[in-house]
Amino acid sequence: MKKWKAILGITAVFLLGMVAGGLVVGRVVIHRMQRVAHGGTLFTAEQITRYLGRRLDLDATQRAEVLKIVEKTQAEIQQARQAAEPAVREAVRGAVGDVRAVLRPDQQEKFNQLVTERFLKGR
Repeated sequence: MKKWKAILGITAVFLLGMVAGGLVVGRVVIHRMQRVAHGGTLFTAEQITRYLGRRLDLDATQRAEVLKIVEKTQAEIQQARQAAEPAVREAVRGAVGDVRAVLRPDQQEKFNQLVTERFLKGR
């Protein structure tokens, strides 16, 4: 009997660890995706440069040049996103209105909460 309790205890600890790890990873992924969705980048210029430096065995001069290129590109992407943001916001606004129109009142309330949590957070 003691043997089974020990096995069940170890299994429970293992399963709880899996669940906790999954929740943490899920939260990190959601955070990163929200950051990207709101105009940020998934990785910083330094992270990209470090990755390329390791994979391509860049020397210090090359790393400095690559960092400048990545920073310049991220700034250009940010400008392009800012230019497109009004059209994107209008498209999302239209989609939200269209979805809301097909929902029952109780669903509309939940939908409003989802929209506020997911799309208006951090704005």
